[in-house]
Amino acid sequence: MSFRRMAAWFGVAFVAVNVIGFALGGSPPAPEDGPAEIVRYIEDGGSTLKVGLLVSGLGMLLFLVYIAGFVAMVRSGDRARGEAYGLVVLLAAVLAAGLASVGLLANAVLALRGVSSLEPATTRLTWDLSMVAYGLGMTFVVPLGLASAVAVLQRGLLPRWFGYLSVVVGVLGFSGFASVVYGSNLSSLAFAGYAGLLVWVLAGAVALLREAEPQVA
Repeated sequence: MSFRRMAAWFGVAFVAVNVIGFALGGSPPAPEDGPAEIVRYIEDGGSTLKVGLLVSGLGMLLFLVYIAGFVAMVRSGDRARGEAYGLVVLLAAVLAAGLASVGLLANAVLALRGVSSLEPATTRLTWDLSMVAYGLGMTFVVPLGLASAVAVLQRGLLPRWFGYLSVVVGVLGFSGFASVVYGSNLSSLAFAGYAGLLVWVLAGAVALLREAEPQVA
């Protein structure tokens, strides 16, 4: 199996484990809820929530392999044209994954430490850190999507529908910025970028699997 096809399957797996992790995580508190609601959510989640966090952590590794395969395709055209769209996609993806990991770790601290042993202010601060990290991570979906769109639409690397989808997903990434500015709608706004990213990865993986393999001289 070529690296491109392997990366595509990792993309499919990334979407699958994220859906599983999201389902295991249950319904989180609203941004305006107080520490008592956060404590209740963490304690009611118990081991199921911890497994969900572990699964989501695995998803980060799968995402990076998929991005490596996608960027390798884009970079082949970059070298010939003296462009750097692949580098933009790579940096945006790494920064998005890094910030999402901060959010994941903050939630893991609450789940593993046991929020009942923490001061309410510490619980609130740690929860807000996780939400802000997720929101900021989504802002990097903007350059990721738009750089991918330009590369695909200019060069025909993948079907044009994927280029247009990348534009839409890039625009949805602004929801991450909005989620940080408008804290009362934090979760709902950031989810738009998150859902868009999952659709983008799945669509890209399918497109990569359907494309003919590049011929090696």
